[in-house]
Amino acid sequence: MATTTPAVAGIDRRQAPRANAQFDVRYGKGDEFSDAQTCDISATGIGLLGPKQYPMGDEIELRFRPPASDKGDLVTMKAKVRHSSGQRMGLEFVNVPTSDHLRIRDMIKRLVGTAPK
Repeated sequence: MATTTPAVAGIDRRQAPRANAQFDVRYGKGDEFSDAQTCDISATGIGLLGPKQYPMGDEIELRFRPPASDKGDLVTMKAKVRHSSGQRMGLEFVNVPTSDHLRIRDMIKRLVGTAPK
C-alpha cells in the first residue's frame, strides 16, 4: 500500500528572527526612488510594500529612519531582491557596515520589546 507524505508548505528559510514593523522607506536605483511601507524587518533583510517592483537578484538602495529610537539618523543601505510578488518585495541586506548592522539589531530589539527604552 502506497503512502503519501504531506507537503510542507511555506518553509521559512530566514537566517534571523523578524519583527513586524511598519515604517516609511525610500527605495530605488540611480535617480528613481519610490516610497514604501515596511511589513517586517530582521537583521538580514526587510519586507516592503511599494508601487515599484524590481526583478529578483537586482540590488537596490534603501533609505529610512529607524522607528522606536531616540536617534533619528538616516540609514542608507543596499539590499538584494530575493522575491517580488504584487506590491511586496523581500530584500536581503548586502555589504552592511557593522555600525548599521548594530543599529538594525537594536531597532528590532526595541520593536519586539526586549531592549530598554
